[in-house]
Amino acid sequence: MVRRASRAWWAALVVVGAATAQEARLAVVAPRFAAAERGSAAWFEQGFEVIEAQLDVDVKQALATAMELWDLAEDSPIRGVPEVASVMVGLVTATLEGPTPAQPWLGRATNVPPAATPSLRARYWMARARVLCYQGNHAEEMKCAVPGKAAAEEAMDHVLRVRAMALTAHIAPERGLSSLQRIFDEADAAGVAAEVVHLRPLLKIEQRNQAIARGDAAAAERLNAELEADAMRLGNRRLRAFVTANHANRHYEKRERDEAIALYDQVATMYAELGDRRHQFGVRNMLAWAALHREDLDTAEARIEQNRPLIEDRGFAADEKELLRIRFDLAVRRRDADLAAELKRQYERHDAALAETEQRTAELRNRVRAAEAERELIESRLAAEQGRARTLGGLGLVVALSLLVAISWRARRRLLVANGHLAEQVRRVEEGRVAQAKLEERMRELERTESLGTMAAGVAHDFNNLLTSILGSAELLQRHGGPGEARELAHTIQHAGEQAARLCRQLQAYAGGAPMQLAPLDLGRLAVEMRPTLVAATSGAVDVHIQVPSTPVGARADRAQIEQVLLNLVVNARDAGAQRVAIAVREAEPTAEAGGDADGAREAEVVVADDGEGMAPEVQQRIFDPFFTTRFPGRGLGLAVVHGVVRRHAGRIAVASVPGQGSTFTLALPSASVPLAVVEVPRPEPATPLLPTFGLLVVVDDDPSVREMLSRMMVMLGQRAHVVDRGEAVVDLVAKASTDQPVLVVVDLTMPDMDGVEVVRRVRAQRADARVVLMSGHPVAYVEQVAGDLRPDGVLGKPFSFDAVRALLVRLAAAPAARAMPPVGAS
Repeated sequence: MVRRASRAWWAALVVVGAATAQEARLAVVAPRFAAAERGSAAWFEQGFEVIEAQLDVDVKQALATAMELWDLAEDSPIRGVPEVASVMVGLVTATLEGPTPAQPWLGRATNVPPAATPSLRARYWMARARVLCYQGNHAEEMKCAVPGKAAAEEAMDHVLRVRAMALTAHIAPERGLSSLQRIFDEADAAGVAAEVVHLRPLLKIEQRNQAIARGDAAAAERLNAELEADAMRLGNRRLRAFVTANHANRHYEKRERDEAIALYDQVATMYAELGDRRHQFGVRNMLAWAALHREDLDTAEARIEQNRPLIEDRGFAADEKELLRIRFDLAVRRRDADLAAELKRQYERHDAALAETEQRTAELRNRVRAAEAERELIESRLAAEQGRARTLGGLGLVVALSLLVAISWRARRRLLVANGHLAEQVRRVEEGRVAQAKLEERMRELERTESLGTMAAGVAHDFNNLLTSILGSAELLQRHGGPGEARELAHTIQHAGEQAARLCRQLQAYAGGAPMQLAPLDLGRLAVEMRPTLVAATSGAVDVHIQVPSTPVGARADRAQIEQVLLNLVVNARDAGAQRVAIAVREAEPTAEAGGDADGAREAEVVVADDGEGMAPEVQQRIFDPFFTTRFPGRGLGLAVVHGVVRRHAGRIAVASVPGQGSTFTLALPSASVPLAVVEVPRPEPATPLLPTFGLLVVVDDDPSVREMLSRMMVMLGQRAHVVDRGEAVVDLVAKASTDQPVLVVVDLTMPDMDGVEVVRRVRAQRADARVVLMSGHPVAYVEQVAGDLRPDGVLGKPFSFDAVRALLVRLAAAPAARAMPPVGAS
């Protein structure tokens, strides 16, 4: 954990410390600032450079300089100066105090005049980008960094160009590194190498990043040594802190904890003296992690309490999340369940907000990469055209002579071109005809699938009604006791009914009626956790091999439905005679079939390959059709459910199979960021409240077996239920009930004459305090959609069990009539 935290802090330093300055640089720009005419354009430009230098020497001093510039900038006639001065004060304030205190300064200047010089526009956009980076809003940061980079290029200022490139280098690290090197080479060629010498450590930091990424430890160590020498030679205080932190990290990785902690303390002091609040927190937070991992809880708590004022409510979103995570871990170790639960809720809110920002950032980064690639392509084509033009200039005379010969072939060439165009048009018409035929066939397939889905949903609903009375009666028989043989027969009935209920849920999943509970899901972890279940499902006859990457592969998905997909695919492989099934989870770029391109959002893939009997092409075309099967016994629903689930997740599924060589199913789902796993804290079970007694309890269902069975359950639970078969009777009973009597109405959603929704409306109009529960054989998601804003007190999914009914009554007793609609006890 400490190593991960240190890497995150170090990466943030590289981005945020893009404007690397030092005492040597200050010695260069401070005399220029003093010599310039106060209030002139040169005075402001040099003043802004002084602030950049002071940011890495003394942030409080930088704030004093920024305020001095701001005082004159307010009345300056120079276009762009007031805006740049304002955001520079904001940048320094964000470094010293945090992004939240800096917001008023950024709010004074929400844009920079187009008439401002390119240099001022570059400074404006880069300062805003750096504050947004502190804030963790990297999508907006990129929107500011890109125009800042463009303005720096327009200004042809090598210092600004290096800073801008360092800000955007993380979009495409390889190109960023080569672009940084190119700018330094151009500065050398222009004879201004001395102006950018203080920024050369940025290039080495990027080179060090690349060395670490490719696992080249020797190169990383060499660059560390060079950075340490640069820090001493240039007097760069920020760089000295950075290098010292690297030494501490290496000691920690070698388990030399005491040496590492001593160095971390030095680094924290360096940042405190510098006035950099965020990086001071980053180092002190690592010290807290180290104490926590040593189980020195008192020291960890003391360090955490010291850190909280540094970061809380300051606008550092990512750092606040880190603080919540370490506080949560401490609460878990202290067994403080209430505090841990509250911290977990806060952490999840922070994590969700940051995940959304990261998704927007990734989308924007892809667009920027595409634009950069297009620009490079245009530049290369332009260079080629210029070279071609120079070549043609030397051959002008030869071309002129050749024209005489070319004219004689002109008529023939026109004829050939016309014939080529005609052939191309014929080819396009034929391709269009084939595509039209494929589209019509696909539409017919979709219509057939939708109609089968509608039929499946209706069949499942009706079966759920029947199963409600079958399962309920079997359960009541077991609870009533009686001869052993009778209880055994009741158990057999119940077991068969539960299997039928599972079949109904598969029908509803195929039809798209099962409720979706989407959340970021690590597909690799899911596959690993499911392996024992998959092996058991095949009775150990199939060797299930799981291959997952070291990093999470996330998708926004319903866990239960994805588990059902894996189970169905493995069982299908077993039925195909497979002895081995390999499940691989990986990330993949979207294909044209998904409507994406090389720069679009990534996809998560799950590949399930078996060595079974394989399939002929004509079988492959029908394997996802419901009720199609080549085996006995078989229902033909397993792969149909797989197809339905993937379709509902906006994903794709492809199959490749050769008879005798097995089959491979590839599922592609839209990718999503996976939140960090948070340890669940066990909480004591609350005491079960006493069941309430309702003055009037009405059960209404047009199916007599369902209402009679539910009435029996209510009697066993100490309730006296009125059983009716139509909505009008419910309304009459409620109208006659005393206002002192608590009222509970359990009503079926789908009934003739007056459906459940209308019954709820009529009952609520008469008694606002009445409790209402909807029953349905449809999935809960469908009931929520139909019920709209009625917000019943509960939903009882058919078929339900005795325990589900008891749980409903217990919840109604424990909670006020809040008009919420949680699903209850679909068994």
